[in-house]
Amino acid sequence: MKYFIYGLIVAFFSACGVKTMPPLEQYTISVDQQPLRAQSSCQSKSIKILQPVTTKEYMSDQIIYNVGALEQNHYNNAIWSVAPYQNIYKVLVANIRQSGVFQTVLGYNSLSSSDYILEIEIEDFKQYFSSDLKHSYVKIALVLSLVDRVKFQTLKQKRFFIQKEVSSLDVKGGVEALNEGFKELNKDIVLWLSGVCNE
Repeated sequence: MKYFIYGLIVAFFSACGVKTMPPLEQYTISVDQQPLRAQSSCQSKSIKILQPVTTKEYMSDQIIYNVGALEQNHYNNAIWSVAPYQNIYKVLVANIRQSGVFQTVLGYNSLSSSDYILEIEIEDFKQYFSSDLKHSYVKIALVLSLVDRVKFQTLKQKRFFIQKEVSSLDVKGGVEALNEGFKELNKDIVLWLSGVCNE
């Protein structure tokens, strides 16, 4: 009997010591917009979009943010559903494909050859806080290079940058601002590609 009571006491205190962690919130990079159609002299050409080049912070599911000039951290209660570099790539490919600028838009893993190659570098895609945590904004910086696949020459290169204020000083406000900013950059990218083709 005493062993039974002892077992109950151990089980009780063990249960009290277990801390249940709240489930992580998952966020995604999503551009909910009507595809922008653009006239282009490349409409008979093909383009292959290479996988983005970036740093490790954008290859993780952690949602990174900066505080002040030196501190970098990540949210403990939230993650990306898919690593940013993968989602950014997916949205860009879909956006360029739907724009009609090129006849054929190929992914990086396609075995087919193409007339052009588009290289992507992700420089920045995160939320920033002031040192006193009373102010926050996001920055997005992408460098795109259009390459002639036959000559292996860079035809044009452009850095796309945007900074947007957040609506709330938390992960939700940061993700919303990143999505809004990325939506605007997607339009700029399509217009830039169309303009390069028409030069």
